Amino acid sequence: MNSIIDSWTNAKENSKRLIKQLEDWFHLAHKRGEEAYLFALTLKWTALSIFAGLMAGIGSRIFLFLLYSFSDYSSQHRYYFLCLPIVLPFCILLVDRFAPKMRGRLEGTEVVFYVMQKVYGEMDTSAVPINLTNSILTVAAGGSVGKEGPCALIGAALASLAARFLKFSKDDARTFAICGISGGFAAVFGLPIAGAMFGIEALYVGAIEYSVLFPCVVSGIIAHLVCFQNPLGMPTRLPILHEGALKFLGISLVMGVIFGLVAILLVEMMNLIKQLVKPLTNHPYLLAFTGGCVLAAIYMIADPEYAGLGIPTITLALTGGKIFILAFLIKMAVTSVTLGTGGSGGIVTPLFFIGATCGSVVARWFHIPVEYGALFGLVGVLSGATNTPIASMVMAVSMVPGLRVESALVVCTAFLISGNRSVIGAQRIVRSKLKPASLHPEATVGSIFAQRKSGWKAAGRWSRGPGRPKH
Repeated sequence: MNSIIDSWTNAKENSKRLIKQLEDWFHLAHKRGEEAYLFALTLKWTALSIFAGLMAGIGSRIFLFLLYSFSDYSSQHRYYFLCLPIVLPFCILLVDRFAPKMRGRLEGTEVVFYVMQKVYGEMDTSAVPINLTNSILTVAAGGSVGKEGPCALIGAALASLAARFLKFSKDDARTFAICGISGGFAAVFGLPIAGAMFGIEALYVGAIEYSVLFPCVVSGIIAHLVCFQNPLGMPTRLPILHEGALKFLGISLVMGVIFGLVAILLVEMMNLIKQLVKPLTNHPYLLAFTGGCVLAAIYMIADPEYAGLGIPTITLALTGGKIFILAFLIKMAVTSVTLGTGGSGGIVTPLFFIGATCGSVVARWFHIPVEYGALFGLVGVLSGATNTPIASMVMAVSMVPGLRVESALVVCTAFLISGNRSVIGAQRIVRSKLKPASLHPEATVGSIFAQRKSGWKAAGRWSRGPGRPKH
């Protein structure tokens, strides 16, 4: 035991000594000129982002192994989702018993962005194991949540711990934590550049921190190589389009409008569920039990394919399979109920399900190949619901390189149509989509929703609708 303590102490002292030497080197490089300083900075963040990517990739791989193992085992039983009325209250019990400070706080994908914006990357990592355990239990029992939120949380938590151990400066600690977030998203997406861009772009509406672009991309690539998750599958050969170029561009524009409206519907449904369950928020166990009963009833009436991650249905839509016309609405409902009544997890995987199934239906309306419609729906709803058009375009091009123009049109249209809404309530609005003027620096989509509920007049900034500035 003493040898372990001595080894830990020596490692800590050596790390501090190395950091001090690096700081002296950077100060010397800065004195030599801008080029030398930038070169030194590039070397520094190459090393640190590789480290962040390794931690995020390894952590995500372990988490996904546990998640898939538990969910595969539970799904072998036909009515496994009947456990939800027990599992969701048990998740509340775990929080109350082991992480009481986390009760009532943001969950899943939101918490990592809250940490970056409110506490500058300094996380209370003691509650992270409980959050991850609850995510696994929620998915295994049939709750409709995603896997990317917990992976991003793993990357951020490990990076925050390492930054604290190595005594990073406040700015470096925050950048390092953002690298961990991007690494987590890249690891779980299976698309390193798109995942890394999502981790950067989802922080704000109307702004991107270009200073963290390089380290986040490096971290995303390393995390992907370590975790090695396959991206959502598309057929190797797509059907030939018979529509002319101009006609297909027009169809893409209309589809972008539809997917933007679907994103609005999802956000409003999630907000509606939160308002409906508000009287039960003081009775969290009853709320979780009720939510579990509602979910089990929906799965019994509809189909268990809407439970859990729903990856087989997403793949079916992307490969041209037949999808029930109301599948996306059912998934919206079960996702809103799961997250609104105590379930823990991410939101992006349900967005993939909603977008791909909706796009599959819309493609048949316009008589275009279903594969194209499903892909457009996936990236369009993702862009509109999370305000991440660049990451969504990169994702579309990565999946099907031949659809650059059309996918960009769908993504940007959906992004504009959805207004200042988002399924990530902690997302900060720096600049409105509809008016080229900065908002209050603390404005978030969550606060905008609160302003809407109080009459659209909070702070004298808004009147009559989300994303509609007062003239």
